[in-house]
Amino acid sequence: MIVLALRGLLAAGPMGPAQARGKWIHTAIKKLLGAGLVIASLGFFILASNAQAAAPTFQSFSAIAAAASGSAGPTVTLPAHAADDILLLATIIRTNIDTITTPAGWTQIGSPTVRSTVATYQFFWKRAASSSETNPSIARAGSTFGDIYAAVIVYRGAIMLGDPWEVKGTVTTGITMTAAITGITTLTADSLVVVAVPGEDNNNASITTTGTDPAAYTEHYVESTTGADGVVTFSEFARTTAGATGTVSVAWDTAVPVGWGGIVLALKPQPPPTAGTLPFSYRKKITIDHGKVGTSGATLTDYPFLFNVTDTNLKTVANGGHVTDAQGDDIIFRALDATTCNDGQLVCTLDHEIENYNPATGTLVAWVRIPSVNAFSASSDTAIYIYYGNTDITASTQYPAGVWDANYNAVWHLKENPAGTAPQMKDSTTNALHATSRGSMTLSQQVAGKINGSLNFDGTNDALDIASFTLGPSFTLETWLNSNNLSAGVYHGHMSNNIAFNNVGHRWLGTDGTNNTWTAENTETACNVGGLTTGTWYHQVVTYDGANIRCYQNGTLVLTTPFSYSAVTSTFGLAYTQAIAAEYFNGILDEARVSKTARSANWITAEYKNMTLTSCRNGGLPFLVGDFCIYGTEENNPPSAVHLRGARAVAYEGAFAQTVQLKWRTSHEVDHLGFHVYREQNGQLLRVTPSLLAGSALLARGRTELTAGQRYSWWDVLPAGGGPLPYWLEEIDLHGKRTWHGPIAVTSAKGRRDVAGPDQGRSVLLSKLGRGKHKGRLPGAPWQGAADAATQTPTAAQLAVQGQLAAGPAIKLGVSAEGWYRVDQPTLIAAGLDPRVDPRRLQLFVEGREVPLVVTGAQDGRLEPRDAIEFYGVGLDTPWTDTRTYWLVEGQQAGQRVGGNEWRGRTQSGAASFPYTITWQPRELYFAALRNGEADNFFGPVVSSWPTEQPFTLSNLDPTPPGAAQLD
Repeated sequence: MIVLALRGLLAAGPMGPAQARGKWIHTAIKKLLGAGLVIASLGFFILASNAQAAAPTFQSFSAIAAAASGSAGPTVTLPAHAADDILLLATIIRTNIDTITTPAGWTQIGSPTVRSTVATYQFFWKRAASSSETNPSIARAGSTFGDIYAAVIVYRGAIMLGDPWEVKGTVTTGITMTAAITGITTLTADSLVVVAVPGEDNNNASITTTGTDPAAYTEHYVESTTGADGVVTFSEFARTTAGATGTVSVAWDTAVPVGWGGIVLALKPQPPPTAGTLPFSYRKKITIDHGKVGTSGATLTDYPFLFNVTDTNLKTVANGGHVTDAQGDDIIFRALDATTCNDGQLVCTLDHEIENYNPATGTLVAWVRIPSVNAFSASSDTAIYIYYGNTDITASTQYPAGVWDANYNAVWHLKENPAGTAPQMKDSTTNALHATSRGSMTLSQQVAGKINGSLNFDGTNDALDIASFTLGPSFTLETWLNSNNLSAGVYHGHMSNNIAFNNVGHRWLGTDGTNNTWTAENTETACNVGGLTTGTWYHQVVTYDGANIRCYQNGTLVLTTPFSYSAVTSTFGLAYTQAIAAEYFNGILDEARVSKTARSANWITAEYKNMTLTSCRNGGLPFLVGDFCIYGTEENNPPSAVHLRGARAVAYEGAFAQTVQLKWRTSHEVDHLGFHVYREQNGQLLRVTPSLLAGSALLARGRTELTAGQRYSWWDVLPAGGGPLPYWLEEIDLHGKRTWHGPIAVTSAKGRRDVAGPDQGRSVLLSKLGRGKHKGRLPGAPWQGAADAATQTPTAAQLAVQGQLAAGPAIKLGVSAEGWYRVDQPTLIAAGLDPRVDPRRLQLFVEGREVPLVVTGAQDGRLEPRDAIEFYGVGLDTPWTDTRTYWLVEGQQAGQRVGGNEWRGRTQSGAASFPYTITWQPRELYFAALRNGEADNFFGPVVSSWPTEQPFTLSNLDPTPPGAAQLD
């Protein structure tokens, strides 16, 4: 027996159809903090539970991609993957001299590259941004042209942000043998031990991976017969506990000497939060002035926003601030609207890179990728949030590779020590085009720059060398410069590829005396910007779109000239021209970038203003002339308006559906607006409450403390086999603050079916307040006609019929108020009605008497999703209950139906529109001292001399009304 309680006029089951009540809310914060969290849809005020993130798991594996010696490199067809999956790429090139160029968007794992006596083995990874990542192209970096083999494996789970890989060991050999890797120790609990082994295969070789702690591995193997044959094997094992030293043994099953190499990695999960803590205790709102973002256009996509502030709140706790980690690891950024997230999600954690953080002063220089920024022509500004204050985060949350989109060749912040270990100047993109200093540069030449650190070049032999890459066919070169020498007739190179002047492919950006100059092939183009002065910062940009060269200075376009260039591959340099010794730059360079696309004028103008107006002002609107952005006051997490005492969820099995009863209780409430209930499915939250469950502020009044708290309940219906799933409670107070509680695990009712029907009362919905007595039930509409048969005392024969109904399959419909009810097909099926039922034989009984009903769409003999039943029902009024049970069954003959009368009058057109009255009756204040008899003493807000605004939503309005709306 299935119990379905109907609690209102025209009720469509407990909640109405899923498509009407469901609203997806993205839980992107789970990517950052792992499972077992209380999640805020506004990304704020998060409570942790004790849940431990499980180890990442294998998802899919690609075929092997291969290319014989002398041919172009192959492209790996990625296997099925989803956003936030971790992709691991293993490659082999049959030469121990050359290497594979890091594919665009990927990051190499391990340094140096693994080599055997006959081949080179490299490993790369990336975090998928979507389910349609670009297939990686594998290219050689060298001239020996050995065979290439490559394959990709996909892992999924609550994986640590930033770089989740920890290299535990490597092994290489040139002959057949078994190699052991020791020291698999200090693994984080629930790490996934991954062994990646590519190699040559002349005799159908295979890999066997064994070990101790862990001992057993799952293996994935692909082989190619291209060239001399190659094989790639991945093996993994989840280690659930941290600790003891283990070993990994890798053996080739072949008698023919071959070359192979391997790497042992630990894929680390997201560390669990500590129970009872507040992972992010503070946040500030950052607002970007759309009027400063370019000079036209509505948006910029994937813009790297510079956030450069000094704020006492951003000091570490030890220095009187609120940041808990000395490296700023607990600083993150989020957007809280679907427009800014630009992927349909309401909340997204933004990729960021910290260029500088000073825990003593609270200085923060961070680059944040914003998926969509409102630009000059937009009607609104862009808002994001900085979050900080989290003792649970002890590892970096930065993801520089995500900040700089795939159109960047390289980004050098030039903040490192030029006298350090080469390569000193790091490229923030995944292309790893790190720069090596030349000359005799010292730490003293790392100086304060336009943004943060920068390099001061001596003009004699100081410069930076970068490995070979391809420039063009479209590109952008840009840098900040502050020259010490602008002598007439003297050339100073800022950015240049290492091809001699007048030779094909030569590209050079610099100054000719006091003029900015671009030179390509054998043609020099003065950018028509004279009057440069020493000791002054300039933002210099050159773009090429395949047809025109454009020169920009300080965000302004100064020259457009048509040219025809082809792509050129060569090494690159900063602060000099390799072919001419006298062209070393004498001055300071900061923030040098190369893009493989021509950046737009709006992009370049936004960059210039963002990096010139470098400090976000701490204050409010309106924006001042010097503001690119502002950030607001600190928001912390005060005590919740609700003290949640406990929550539980119990699943009841039915013939065709599961029902889940949620009950929770508060021990204290004040200014509590109410709760929403959400069901978690596939990492997302589906709201199952059609409107807010009323809290203390609605049931009593604002600022009224309910020191004893309240009890709440809700029922959810799931399809058979679809659960049970965890649930979440969203608590909302009068100020709009949202706090999440959960997850609430579902327990089984131990085989109990819904025969007896546990109490299915629900907490009162906000939309139903003020409509008579509620006590968890929604009243129907009053009936003014003759008394219904349901109010009559049943006879002995009718009681016998009732007994037969109770012994067979039926749907129980609980009615607590008099009214006309409608129950649609999806709700009936979810409640357990056989979908194969013939609707013409549906019968409705109450206390042994058949009740006429309407069955819409029954003529075809099928109960379809658009069909429904309708009937008039009457509740009870007894000391024990107010619910009368109606029984819906499939009989052996046609059931009684509500008859109709044929219309015999004249047909005429009805009115095209009619007057409609909307009444607003807010229940905000309670005037207890007013002697008002039996009348309700709830009133709306106080009306003062201040203007107020109250929006109303009306549909189907007459576009040409006969008169104006009136306010009474």
